[in-house]
Amino acid sequence: MADEARRWWGDRVLDVGETLRWVLGPSTVWVSRRRAEWVLFHELADDPLADALEIGAACEVDEPGDRGAIPLRFAGAETGAEGLRLQPRLADRSVVSRPEDAFSVLPGEEVTVYVGSPIWLSLELLPGPQRMAELPLLRASDTWFGASTRDGELCFASRTRCRLRLEDVRWTPHRAVTAVTIRNPAGSPLPIERIYVPVPVLSLWAHESGMLRTASVVYTREDDDAELARFHVVEEGLPAATQLASPRREPGRGLVRAFAQLL
Repeated sequence: MADEARRWWGDRVLDVGETLRWVLGPSTVWVSRRRAEWVLFHELADDPLADALEIGAACEVDEPGDRGAIPLRFAGAETGAEGLRLQPRLADRSVVSRPEDAFSVLPGEEVTVYVGSPIWLSLELLPGPQRMAELPLLRASDTWFGASTRDGELCFASRTRCRLRLEDVRWTPHRAVTAVTIRNPAGSPLPIERIYVPVPVLSLWAHESGMLRTASVVYTREDDDAELARFHVVEEGLPAATQLASPRREPGRGLVRAFAQLL
């Protein structure tokens, strides 16, 4: 697939009575413009590895209902909206990624792994813009990350292959890729079974290849602690990329619980 053909985001104009369909990995989204209202259908499949892509294909108005998708209706007699803007967004919670194969970082070494996280689809009506909805493109599970049930936060769970080379990362339209550098200055190996990725504090970028990327994350292990690390975000260093979205919130400073072993 050509690089430009992977860019599913952007603006579209719809005529009254027109319905367009987007297939983005496991998600299918229909948007229909009717008189005095817009109707949105979203169907979410269970295959997290789906890489199907269809961008704004015209279809019959009654097709989404025939497939069982639940409609979301947005009414406004005088809105004047004629266009639609699709934008990818990162999740509004941090993501805890579990490598398919756990590994350890050797003493005095550092490694960069590439971790995937789910994308949300933001839909806005134009001109305006007027926010219509934000939809997950992947069915994400909830998980708790912290030292105890009282000390931690609710996150989304993700499985990842933790590739060591970006060129080995498989492209999908519904995931963003984060480069996570792990530094281990301690005198013992650092086991990695789960990685905390604070995606709400990361910016989102579109690489010229069509792959969605985020700002990079650097963790430096704190002494011999197997979970705590010093954390900072690296915004620069994404060549041939265009920024699509700013962070949802500002990053904190100091120590974070970056890793956790499975209990």
